[in-house]
Amino acid sequence: MTADVSIVIVSYNVASLLEGCLRSIFERSADGLKVEVIVVDNASADHSPAFVQQNFPQVKLIANSENYGFPAACNQGWKIATGRYIFFFNPDALLAPDALSRLVDFMQQRPEVGISGPLLRYGDGNLQSSRRRFPTLPLALVESTVLQRYPPFKNLPMLKRFYFEDVSPDQTHPVDWLVGAALFFRREVLAQTEGFDERFFMYSEEIDLCKRAKSLGWEVWFVPEAVVIHLEGRSSAQNVPRRHINFNTSKISYFRKHNGLLIGWFLRQFLLATYIFQYGEEAAKLLLGHKPNLRRERLAMIRQILASKLLASKFLRPPLSQGVILLSAEFAPQPGGVGDYTACLAEELGKTVDVRVLTGNQGTNHEDTKPPRKYKITWRSWQLGGSIFPLRKRWKADPTGQTQRSAPTKNPPSVVVANQNVYPVVRLIRNWGWGSLGQVGAYLNQQSASLINIQYQTGAYGMHPAVNFLPLYLRWKFGNSRPKVVTTFHDLRVPYLFPKAGPLRRWVNQLLLKSSDAAIVTNQEDYQTALSWGINPAKLRLIPIGSNIQPLPLPNTATRNDWRENWGVNQDDFLLGYFGLLNHSKGVDTLLDALAQLKTEAGWKLLIIGGGTGESDPTNRAYAQQLEQQLQRLGLSDIIIWTGYLSPTETSQALYCLDVAALPFRDGVSFRRGSLLAALAHTLPVISTFPPTPATLQSQPEYANIAPNMQLLLEKSVMLVATENPAALAQSLRQLRSDPVLRATLAAKSLELSRNFEWSAISRQFMEVFTVC
Repeated sequence: MTADVSIVIVSYNVASLLEGCLRSIFERSADGLKVEVIVVDNASADHSPAFVQQNFPQVKLIANSENYGFPAACNQGWKIATGRYIFFFNPDALLAPDALSRLVDFMQQRPEVGISGPLLRYGDGNLQSSRRRFPTLPLALVESTVLQRYPPFKNLPMLKRFYFEDVSPDQTHPVDWLVGAALFFRREVLAQTEGFDERFFMYSEEIDLCKRAKSLGWEVWFVPEAVVIHLEGRSSAQNVPRRHINFNTSKISYFRKHNGLLIGWFLRQFLLATYIFQYGEEAAKLLLGHKPNLRRERLAMIRQILASKLLASKFLRPPLSQGVILLSAEFAPQPGGVGDYTACLAEELGKTVDVRVLTGNQGTNHEDTKPPRKYKITWRSWQLGGSIFPLRKRWKADPTGQTQRSAPTKNPPSVVVANQNVYPVVRLIRNWGWGSLGQVGAYLNQQSASLINIQYQTGAYGMHPAVNFLPLYLRWKFGNSRPKVVTTFHDLRVPYLFPKAGPLRRWVNQLLLKSSDAAIVTNQEDYQTALSWGINPAKLRLIPIGSNIQPLPLPNTATRNDWRENWGVNQDDFLLGYFGLLNHSKGVDTLLDALAQLKTEAGWKLLIIGGGTGESDPTNRAYAQQLEQQLQRLGLSDIIIWTGYLSPTETSQALYCLDVAALPFRDGVSFRRGSLLAALAHTLPVISTFPPTPATLQSQPEYANIAPNMQLLLEKSVMLVATENPAALAQSLRQLRSDPVLRATLAAKSLELSRNFEWSAISRQFMEVFTVC
């Protein structure tokens, strides 16, 4: 049953308070609302989990084996919640009558409000300050430091403004952020922000989350008609030195995240200086004999705080299980092998870790420069989700000429849904130039991740070298808290820099290889090239790619014939197939020349599946124009069928229609080609071209868990002809057409070989790299 409100309580050694908290909820929430309560216990030693199970069996309980911190526990809770609203509620808090229903009513009336909070009162009924404006550096130097005790500082106007003393606490009004003891969220806000940043352990996490929510256009409001009694600080009072350390370390971390490393470093030095000053104060009072036991206790506490150095290095990246970003310049619906590869990898990795895809906001149109099709075909786009993830404030001008913030997008992030696995796709980057470094950095500043995997292909990034500097940029921007960077090289093609850049172009790729924490290549040739560039073998891994198109169940003969008829192919026709984008290395011009030698023989057809130029490499357009002119010259229009861009399901159907897959690569058959692996996975006989050199694949540990000498196995499973030799290709095609036994043998070998490249095995190898780098 879906709840109206899910109340998430994080508990740590407060069983007695937790009892009162839960009773207040079940006594006060019976006002027509469907309420579920989730308790996340952070490894309490007072038997809190057993107490909850015994006395409140209706509560959903998560009992952690260790203390993961307040933000991480909150995220555990809301991710299993079913409520339309999520209420984070401290175990030392009590609900007043109608508090919950008043918050729900307010949120229903104000759809632009994403976060609200009640008025807080102490146990004696006195008002507790809970409204805040965002802190500035000057404020941080005074607020909650020793300076705030002294008259010149404690009545500063900026402090009164920070605490909203200029607005009556009886007034419902917008704020910047609210104290985290009782925070009421619209579920969509948590979906868009991905919840609390788990790099904070305790404190400042609510400021950070409110700031990120407001940056997306949501509003935060104080609702005093809802009241909560808060017995403040009972959990943290169990260890006062640790409370000081956590509070100040989180304060430093917040400023590091939102104001940069330099500001964070300065604040840390200043706060340490304030504790040194306090140490001197307490030592002087001890010498004067003033309350010696209290002074010794405080001196011991300050020594612990100073020993911690308030290191913001505690603001570390979260565990690998809490965030991997795949950065890809190509992603569906933009056509391209790298984008399809990224989608398959994300789907499989998503079964083990939280995965996000960070990509460009281009690629929504599928433009092709190709000859007219003989048959009319309905184009479909592979639509993979809803709205674009809103990452920045959006502004609009009203009729009075004033600039106002528009209402926030209420949809969750764009998601890809495939085989029941869901992962967010963030379409952020405008252009893959130098500015994209700042965009990636800004996103990582807002959304924590422990690792970023760059899916690198120079052409996909517009031949621009900016992404090659990303590991160095992240090291400069985030220091020790930066995410690890693993780069997957789909090829080692060098980027364009400027005319006559010469060796500098290759150096840029070498820089990316060496500055990444680990590098992955997809074929033996690139593996040997990377080693020749001097990369440390310990940080280099060879992981072959898999098929970007997952096969549908094998169709029966009648179904296959129906699919062929849809493309205008008769049962007696011999259908060749080419799959992929058009570029010079694929050798499509050689295939057309070979087909020209066969066109006088009845029954030959060529189905070009996809056949676009893609949007990432503009050099392919000239090649597409060359092919169009070649088609007109050779008179092949009657036997060639162009599909245009197809969905994965439609692509799989089209592949099953083929009699033979013809892939005459100029650089020879190789496992780097996703189109080849798709053909193998669909049990197709394949004709391709010899590698430029004899098979030299040596037994590598990287291949040991797949199969030895895979290149040799490939060359035994595929019919091979010389590169750029139309006559040899035509003769081999004739042989395949006339010999069904040979086709069946090659098809069986294709199926056997394809089983070595399943995405589950590829994902496991990626996780090994991610874990040890």
